[in-house]
Amino acid sequence: MSTHRPYIDLGIDQLEKLVVDMPGANPINDALLDELHHRNTQRALRLRGRLEKMRGRAASPAPKAQPQPQQTTKPSPDSARKPPPPLVPRSRVANDPENILRAWTVLEVLSPASFRMPADLAGGDGRRVARFDRGLPWENGPGKAPQGMRLYFQIVLGSLSMSPAMEQLLQRFADSRPERPNGRG
Repeated sequence: MSTHRPYIDLGIDQLEKLVVDMPGANPINDALLDELHHRNTQRALRLRGRLEKMRGRAASPAPKAQPQPQQTTKPSPDSARKPPPPLVPRSRVANDPENILRAWTVLEVLSPASFRMPADLAGGDGRRVARFDRGLPWENGPGKAPQGMRLYFQIVLGSLSMSPAMEQLLQRFADSRPERPNGRG
């Protein structure tokens, strides 16, 4: 059994839908079987027995099912959703600095902070915006923070006009949503 559990968040009904009905070894069924070794409900034990039989193992006898009470409430809209696609076990994640920087760059590109005036990035207070034409604000020692607060510097390396950028992105990637995102800012 592996310690990585890609199906830990799925319910038993979703696990049952993911089973691939083919005898022998199958990577999805193997991952499901690993997950089922961590569960001990009647349905999980029955599904585990079924998977072990499909795999060709001698399955431990599944306990007899106890009659389950009929559900009297309406099914929730969440239960009508399709189960997520089968997860492929991932390789070990490393904290590689290049990958961290790539991920951060993608997040910045796909969720930019928009503003109309530089003061918008400083909570609307223009006094908090340091101008580089007057020198770097930290050159003359630490700056003074307001009473009870800490001082941090945010350096904007570049900006672009959101409306034309959104237009070009939407042209290139054809957004078919009825309501398009607001490109102002």
